[in-house]
Amino acid sequence: MKTRFFTHISLTVLILIAAFISGCGSKPTIEMTPRLQQIKDNGQLVVGTALTAPFEYRDTQSGELVGMDIEIANAIAEQLGVTITWKEMAFGDLIPTLQEGKVDMVIAGMYITDARKELVDMSEGYVDTGLVIVASADDNTIGKADDMAGKIACVKTGSTGAKFVQSLIDGGTHITVQEYADTVSSLEDLSKGFCDAVMNDKINSLEYIKTHPELKVASDVLQPAQLGISVQKGDTELMVLINSTVQSMKANGELDALYNTWVLGK
Repeated sequence: MKTRFFTHISLTVLILIAAFISGCGSKPTIEMTPRLQQIKDNGQLVVGTALTAPFEYRDTQSGELVGMDIEIANAIAEQLGVTITWKEMAFGDLIPTLQEGKVDMVIAGMYITDARKELVDMSEGYVDTGLVIVASADDNTIGKADDMAGKIACVKTGSTGAKFVQSLIDGGTHITVQEYADTVSSLEDLSKGFCDAVMNDKINSLEYIKTHPELKVASDVLQPAQLGISVQKGDTELMVLINSTVQSMKANGELDALYNTWVLGK
C-alpha cells in the first residue's frame, strides 16, 4: 500500500477534531476524509502485531488472536466499518514494516518512547505500565539495575528492555546480552537457567508468571511507560481517528473494563 500525505493537514485536523467531539464518552462521529476513505475502500485495516500476552495472544482452543490490544484495534476498525487483516511478526520487524507502508498501524504492547516517535507517529497512551527485571524465584542477588553487573540478560530484539540493557552497558556495566525475536522465548530460557534475568514489561511479566511460578518480578519499575499505537509519519488523519477512539473508550469506561478483563482477569 502507498502512503498518502495530504497538504492541508492543519485544516484537516481541525475539521476532524470538530467532527470527533462527542459528549459523555459516546462513540465518536467520524468525517470520512481521503485517508480514511482509502482504508474504507480497501475494506480492511491492516494491523501489525507481535504476541505479547495479555495484550495479544492466540486462544488455545480457537487459535484466534485475542487480548486487550485486539479489542482496541477492533474498536478502531469498527469506526470505519472495515475488518482487520492482522500481520503477525517479530517485534523488531514491526516499525520497519510500518515505515515501508506494509501495514496501516501497529499495536503490540509497544511503549511510547522518544526514539520511536522519531521513526513513526504514536498515539496517546492507553495503558500505564513499565519495565521490570524478571529473575528466578529463588534468586535473591537481583533486585535493581545495578545488580545486573556480571549477569546474562535475555531481551527481545528492538524492545525497551534491550535498549535499557544497552544503556547500562554504555554506562560501564558489564552485561552479557542474549537477544530473542519474542518475549516468551526469552522467559523460557530464563526458566531453563540459560540467563540470569529478562528485562520486560511488568504487565506481560506478571501474566507469564501466573503459569510459571519458578520466576518472579525481581525489581520495582525501572522505567515507567505507557503503551501506544503507531502509524506512519504524517498519517495524521488515521492518527486522529485512533486518538479519538482511545479517548472515547477512556471516557465511557471501556478501557477500564478491558483492563479488568484481560490484565486483572476479573
